[in-house]
Amino acid sequence: MGNRKLRIAHRKPRASVRAALALAWVCGPAVVAAVVLAGCSPVPEAPPFSLTEEDWSYGRHAGKRLVTDHFEIYTTLTDADLRDVLPLFLESAYRQFTSLVPPPAEPDPKLQTYVFGNRAQWDRYVRQNFPARYPVYARISAGGFAEQNKCVVYYIRRIYTLSVVAHEGFHQYLGALFPVPVPAWVNEGLACYCETFQFKKGVPVFTPTDNAFRLNSLRQSLAGDTLIPLKEMLGTDAGKVIIRSQSAMTRAYYAQAWALVCMLRHGLNGKYRAGFDALCADIGTRESHVRARAAQIAAPDPSETSFGEAVFRAYITNDLETFEREYRQYLRTVAAF
Repeated sequence: MGNRKLRIAHRKPRASVRAALALAWVCGPAVVAAVVLAGCSPVPEAPPFSLTEEDWSYGRHAGKRLVTDHFEIYTTLTDADLRDVLPLFLESAYRQFTSLVPPPAEPDPKLQTYVFGNRAQWDRYVRQNFPARYPVYARISAGGFAEQNKCVVYYIRRIYTLSVVAHEGFHQYLGALFPVPVPAWVNEGLACYCETFQFKKGVPVFTPTDNAFRLNSLRQSLAGDTLIPLKEMLGTDAGKVIIRSQSAMTRAYYAQAWALVCMLRHGLNGKYRAGFDALCADIGTRESHVRARAAQIAAPDPSETSFGEAVFRAYITNDLETFEREYRQYLRTVAAF
């Protein structure tokens, strides 16, 4: 098959409306309208990549193995349209990942992404291949997970499946290329930052600040006065939240991590952007841990200062009290609360 789908990825539609209608299957009317309204905008460039395809199966379930420049995709999806868009989507997501956190090298081996057709297939694969972590992963209510070089997800709905692939794909990217631990609030915040996208002229374009799902969770937390305090946010990871089996807290954690990254990158007229960019540039290096250790020692209470908080103090600000006031006001502003 060679580069058959690559040529499709670069094909220019005859008209913007026709391109929008062609995307309705994955994104729904809201995104279709956005593409139609953007009919005169510049055509985004698809990332160049090679593609090979071969038959693959998992048990009695027939599937495909799709190999691109950066990914090995194994899938039992029966939705052929969704399966065919995966290579372009993942390579576009990879471009988004590298724009946020520059890679130290090309992934070797390639990133392995499994997209199963249903939860039962996913559950069997996880039980067989991740037995020690299965009790935790089994608590995942929808989507999947990433561990080191592997991303393992299952079909929920077209747009949500792609969103999960992007979120977990970012974790996979960090896990494979950055062996030094990354603070959970950075990891989860940036993963949520990669969840939302539009197809413009057939090319995925990521729209990090337009995350309706996280915004709704944020509004629920504000309405219920259940926001997680900043210090706790900086010291918590998603695994601990999932184990507690408190869905409201889980939604609040992800929403606040997403909003925190949005604030650092876009909020307060760029007040904290330089520090956050420096942090992203140092991810996976010894420098980040040296700076975090120095910040922990200098903190008011070193024994109560988590690794995540120490990194925040080293790169963003030592004045957590002022930042938390700004952060809470930002949350209210973006949630229109």
